[in-house]
Amino acid sequence: TYRFCVWGHSWSAGEWVDYESNPPTIPDTDYVSGPQFGEMMQRVGIDPFGGDEWPVDGVGTNIIWGPAREQYDYWGEFIVEAVAQADTLTVYTFSDPMWAVRNNDVYWDDAQLVLVTAEMSITPPGGITLLANSGSAAATPRSVQITIVPDNYTWSAAIAPGATFTPTLSMAQGSAGDFLTINADTALLAPGTYTATLTITSANPVTDGSPADIPLTLRVLPDMHQIFLPWLGRNE
Repeated sequence: TYRFCVWGHSWSAGEWVDYESNPPTIPDTDYVSGPQFGEMMQRVGIDPFGGDEWPVDGVGTNIIWGPAREQYDYWGEFIVEAVAQADTLTVYTFSDPMWAVRNNDVYWDDAQLVLVTAEMSITPPGGITLLANSGSAAATPRSVQITIVPDNYTWSAAIAPGATFTPTLSMAQGSAGDFLTINADTALLAPGTYTATLTITSANPVTDGSPADIPLTLRVLPDMHQIFLPWLGRNE
């Protein structure tokens, strides 16, 4: 994901005011918009395919636009994000007045295109322990939730080589926020402790916390039988 951000504002006025003789009362402002605003809208966009088309009336086939707004007299930041679909990105600044008034001046400054680093977390954190009685068909299942911010990414799950048992996963891939359930077929396993490692990887290669290795422990317990002994008591 890439973020395009740029500061911008406009001066839109239908009448000339001599601000040199009558400075505006608004601090840090040389000119004040109005009266008779041109209803100047500003916004920024990204073409994630790196196209070179110029949008007609602000509409481009592949352009992803941020929200449009009126930003008069003061600098404000315009931001849009998009997932790259090619080796090249194209960014756009766009302004569109509703009315042709005397002054429809637009200013842009300090533009940046940055790679957004995602973050992945697993809940609950740490290792997972599965329990099963000897002879039972399966262990008691456990679930984890995979969260990725921003939440428009997918993830994949796999068991790393070297496992001493074969966990079963409810899904091999999913979306941010999905729950992954882990279980194991224990019907043929002798009592003991078995281990494996679950690796979860974000589809975004620039993701903090990815890949995440989760230690899995399976404990197969001996089959326990209850023995009832008669109670012997003596009446006084």
